[in-house]
Formats: sequence, structure tokens, C-alpha cells
Amino acid sequence: MIRLAVPEDIEGIRDIERRAGEQFREIGMASVADAEVPSHAMLAEFVAAKRMWILDDGAGPVAFIAASVVDDGAHIVQVSALPERRGERLGATLINHVESWASSQGHRALTLSTFRDVAWNRPYYERLGFSELIPQPGSQLSNLMDDEANDFDPKTRIAMWRRVSTAS
Repeated sequence: MIRLAVPEDIEGIRDIERRAGEQFREIGMASVADAEVPSHAMLAEFVAAKRMWILDDGAGPVAFIAASVVDDGAHIVQVSALPERRGERLGATLINHVESWASSQGHRALTLSTFRDVAWNRPYYERLGFSELIPQPGSQLSNLMDDEANDFDPKTRIAMWRRVSTAS
């Protein structure tokens, strides 16, 4: 079941993010695996704004997604699932949920930024219908990508987008 995250979910969300990050260690990206997960306060902001959803299997959160509004579109800030639940399409399910939310808000596009050459990043999003996007200079997305350059080599990152389906 997908539902809005509540404050009591935050530590579980942090745990999902920590565990999902460990996958980067396996491909030689220990710095990503070792990076601090988002703070309780930061996640609480997404919860309060009603822009964080979890997939709850009845025993608790197994995946989550956080979204914001960037350049008048819905921007996927983070989507993560427990590694042992890989292959169950949890991320795709959550992305489709955010697309429905975006459509209800009048947004025409979903955007995200991700690693260019990590199998469960760019190629995964391409399978979900996302395409590379070159952000317009001075746009909010361009500024986000510039901010990411403080933590990651910009050559390793890519912005992507997908048109939001509109209800008939």
C-alpha cells in the first residue's frame, strides 16, 4: 500500500536509504555508500509538505519516494527501496504514484537527477520512459545540478525527464 509518510516513518526511511546506499560499495563507489543519509529534520520537511510517500507492505516501509517542485514540474528528489526487495518494481510503482500526484497538481513533467553509468540509475529510468534532459542555464534544475557538483563529478551525473500523463 502506498501512503503519505508520517513522522513515525522517518527513522525507517533513513534505514532504507542507508541500506540502499550500500549497493554503491559493491560497484566501487564507497563514498556514496558512506555518505550521511538525509537528516531527520530534512525528511520531516518532506513529510510536513506531504511530498513523501512510502510503500508499506503491512510490516512497515519497504520503499519511499520524495518529490519537490522544480521549474513548475514534479522533481523526484529520492526514491529508494530495501535491497532485498529489488526486482519487485517498488521504485516504478512509487514513480507512477508521484506521476499521478504531479498530474493532479497540473505538472506536465517529472524530472530527476541520477548517476549516468550506474545500472540501477540512468538505464533503469530509461526503461521507465525517462530521457536525458539538458537543463536550461539559470533554471532551478540547472542550479540543482550545479549544487550536486559539490559532491559528485558532474560528468557522472545526468538530469532526466518524463512527460506526465494527463487524465482524460
